[in-house]
Amino acid sequence: MSCLVLECEEGCVVDHQRVLNEIYQFSIDQRGMVRKLRVKKDLFLIDCPFRMDTEVRKATRQQEIIDKSEKLDLKKRKRKRKGDLNEGERKAMEYHSKVSHFISETYQYILQLDLGTIFIKSSIKTTDNNSLARQAAAIEGPGDVFVELCSANPSPHHLCDITEVTQDTGLPSDIVHRCMCYKADKPQICQSIWGDFVLPPRCQFVMSDIAHTETLVQGTKYDIIVMDPPWINKSIKRKKMYNTLHENDLLQLPIPQLASPGCLVVVWVTSKQKQQQFVKEILFPHWSVQIEAEWHWLKVTISGEPVYNIDSTHRKPYETILIGRFAKDNNQSSTANTLQALPKSKLIVSVPCSLHSRKPYLGDLLKTFVKQNPLCLEMFARNLHTDWTSWGNEVLKFQHLDYFEEIS
Repeated sequence: MSCLVLECEEGCVVDHQRVLNEIYQFSIDQRGMVRKLRVKKDLFLIDCPFRMDTEVRKATRQQEIIDKSEKLDLKKRKRKRKGDLNEGERKAMEYHSKVSHFISETYQYILQLDLGTIFIKSSIKTTDNNSLARQAAAIEGPGDVFVELCSANPSPHHLCDITEVTQDTGLPSDIVHRCMCYKADKPQICQSIWGDFVLPPRCQFVMSDIAHTETLVQGTKYDIIVMDPPWINKSIKRKKMYNTLHENDLLQLPIPQLASPGCLVVVWVTSKQKQQQFVKEILFPHWSVQIEAEWHWLKVTISGEPVYNIDSTHRKPYETILIGRFAKDNNQSSTANTLQALPKSKLIVSVPCSLHSRKPYLGDLLKTFVKQNPLCLEMFARNLHTDWTSWGNEVLKFQHLDYFEEIS
């Protein structure tokens, strides 16, 4: 089933939750029994815009007074910061001014096309600040065990081996730095020493880190490569949510050895303009990738309301996706020219998963712009996809059975 539920020239609506539920609804356990699974529904229960907890408590006590004071405070902050922006903030504001009109206009157009068939309209204003979704996002799953395993096993021993996972074998304990393949057409619940994991049909994965990309470079050339690097981020560093990478570390990724002629290279970036500039001006040229498009993902509630005000000075409700094509030489450039051109701009609208930084599936959107039956790779992955290869030091994280529930 496609993740696309509505599409127009400028944008689309995708339903990440529906696709996941379709994939796992008939999973096979270790005894060969069918178990009807779905991703925990509360993970996508984003029923109101995100707010600070203190804001919510104040709002429930004195909504009208708080509204007035917030407006006054906002005016004061704007006046105070008018001449007090640093270089990064100034560039961020300039970028927002450039893209916000397109995002707002396309979003409004999509809402008109929706006609109430996708987003659940409700006159009831909730004030629980998505408490159920946030509780679901606190699920521990496997924790950091795989990150620690990759760090503790620095030497790959199975560079040329592809280990097949079956109902009988489960997941081996020496899983690090080896290519694992699951070939069956039904999702499989696999046992391991770290708990039970659910594998989607026809998937391949490598549990490894950036210091050991040689396990990937075995001659396979991919037509789509997607990555959401663990960029350095003050909030992430403060909360110690996961290890981050310096941007220069990405230069060592062997994209030219992994990309086929005309391969789409897709990189999720944060709102930092310095970071986006690095990808466009340093990283892509280093990989022989030519920038083609800049898309945006708008995160909305189940009623279709952006999760933050689009002009919020604290956080924006959208993220940026930079897309380029691999063209090592003139022959490969001509190959890329025979493929359908990407739209320069596109807006992807969806309800986000409450698990931190889990992005919507882009495969159905990207496959239109490459050859038929493409080979696809996700780097820095934390979950698996049907008919994709996934690589990363947390590649099985969100496949843990803790993130699923049985359908009665």
